[in-house]
Amino acid sequence: MEIKEQISLRFKGISFPSVQLVSSKPYVENEENAIKIDIQPKAFIPSDSPNEFQIIMNVELSAEGYFNLKITGIGSFELSDENVTPEIRKSYINANSTAIVFPYVRAFIATLSANLGNVTTPILLPTRFFKGDYIEEENTEE
Repeated sequence: MEIKEQISLRFKGISFPSVQLVSSKPYVENEENAIKIDIQPKAFIPSDSPNEFQIIMNVELSAEGYFNLKITGIGSFELSDENVTPEIRKSYINANSTAIVFPYVRAFIATLSANLGNVTTPILLPTRFFKGDYIEEENTEE
C-alpha cells in the first residue's frame, strides 16, 4: 500500500505595508454613526514560485464625518509540494489562508484603534468566515 505525504501549508508571516488614517473629529459611537466595515481579500501567486502565494487583505473602516481607516495586511504562505496542482492550491487559498490571516488583521486593528486616543473607541472586528474565490488573476506560467 502506497502512502502519500499530505501537502502542508506553512504560514511565513504577515506585514502591514499600508496604514492610512484620516480623522476630522473624535468619534463617539452611537446608533446613528456606526462604523462601516469593508474587507476585501485577494490572492497573489508569483509566477516564479507557484508553491508560494500571498493573501492581500484590504480593510476599510469608516464613520462618516469622523474618520476613515484603510489597512492592507499581506500574509505569506508556502505549500510543501512544489508540484501542487492549481486546484489544490486554490482550495488552500480560498479555505485556509484567508482564515489564518484574518485574526492577525483583526488584532492589528484592535491594538491600533485602542492606541489612537480619542480618534475612535477601540474597534474589534466581528468574527468573519471567508468563503469565495479570492484569486483575481493567477500569475503563473503553466
